[in-house]
Amino acid sequence: DVSRAVDLLNSMLDRGCDPDVITCNTFLKILSEKSDSCEERRRFLEELVVRLLKRQRVYGACKIVEVMLDKYLTPKAATWEMIVPLICRPKKTNASIDKCWMNLCT
Repeated sequence: DVSRAVDLLNSMLDRGCDPDVITCNTFLKILSEKSDSCEERRRFLEELVVRLLKRQRVYGACKIVEVMLDKYLTPKAATWEMIVPLICRPKKTNASIDKCWMNLCT
């Protein structure tokens, strides 16, 4: 059940356990079985990024964005706007975004 899986994920986050690639893949598999929608999978991972950032877990959020990119689930602009300033100096933000887009296009 997806709602139980999300509850488990929230419990992990509350206890300080950042999900790793295996955890993300497991959740994505559950979502894939319940729905063929890439949008739903992307939204789930974006919500996970937001939850991690609210807990000041920038590294974990960055790893989830990497998983998203590996799975061709492109984060929305709002997700980039949250994460990029936390990992880049302000002058390099645009360059970092451009580099990410270039990597997606290749």
